[in-house]
Amino acid sequence: MSGVVDLPVELEVEGKENQLKAFLKKLSLEDKFKNFQSNGLSQIEHLQDIHEKDVDMLGLTVFEWRRLQREITTWKSEEESAKIVISLPNSLSNFFGTRDGQGNIVVSIESLKRKYKALWYENPVNPTQIFSNSFILQMAEQRMQFEKTLRSCELWCRKQRSTRISFLLALAKTPVISTWNQYYKSQSIMGKCEILERQHPAVASFLENRVREESSNVPSKAMYENICQYVAKLEEVSTFSTNTLQK
Repeated sequence: MSGVVDLPVELEVEGKENQLKAFLKKLSLEDKFKNFQSNGLSQIEHLQDIHEKDVDMLGLTVFEWRRLQREITTWKSEEESAKIVISLPNSLSNFFGTRDGQGNIVVSIESLKRKYKALWYENPVNPTQIFSNSFILQMAEQRMQFEKTLRSCELWCRKQRSTRISFLLALAKTPVISTWNQYYKSQSIMGKCEILERQHPAVASFLENRVREESSNVPSKAMYENICQYVAKLEEVSTFSTNTLQK
């Protein structure tokens, strides 16, 4: 069926043996490579099959084995974080022989970056691009199941991406927004409140103390006018919040 690709679970990386050599070198075990190779261990993935009883056969000391075991655990964790789960429609779940029996397949992020390079930001420089990268590959691969061409899939994703990014920007809060500039903070509900407090520090402090101390102090006339402006701005934030979340 057009648009559906059966991607392998393993990362599609060339030079498996060179990767294994580099992996062992990092652990000061590069001199053991031939031992590994002669025992059919030619890829990093193969190291998961090693057990403690194999240590002598591979020429490893107990301490080298412990070091290797720790690094394998770290590698496995990084591998899992470099994959995403794609849900297939019911008509295809049995055809692909999905691993979890629920119509899901695990796909390499690296392969999806190459496939959807027109949608992926290799070096994201702002919150919009960072948020886009957080979901665009999974969105594109899911949508590709229903599109006839890569081009039509990309066009659909671009339209949907804008709405989703607006939603994510609106919901972002501290500490995520702490490094954002004024423009991006103004796209966030919490950011708008932060800007408002910075513009009216006296009012913000007065209201905070009033709530915390359960005070009934009456504001001065000048303060009252500022409070009215502050509340009007809060209503604008409320409207922005409602409009964004209802998209």
